[in-house]
Amino acid sequence: LEGVLERLRHLAIVPILGHGEHLGQPYLVMPYLSGGSLADRITRRPPTPAEALHILGRIAAALDYAHSQGVIQARTCASVKLTTQPTTFGIDISTSRM
Repeated sequence: LEGVLERLRHLAIVPILGHGEHLGQPYLVMPYLSGGSLADRITRRPPTPAEALHILGRIAAALDYAHSQGVIQARTCASVKLTTQPTTFGIDISTSRM
């Protein structure tokens, strides 16, 4: 896990600040992104074609990078978290397999 944490540095991946185990359950420490999920955003207001292209391009680049580091994202749509800026987001890798 340590090696993977050190390798995952990408603008569209939520950084991992720490990790540990509590009562036998592993956990990751990540910044809180207050904008909700991409799924919530799409439900409230579907993106314009230009916004969708931007979002998909960033997601694709982040997933390509994660895959190149040996990390496979399990649930991409649910794991895309937004900041308060509608076009700034990060992929939460807590549902990934390594």
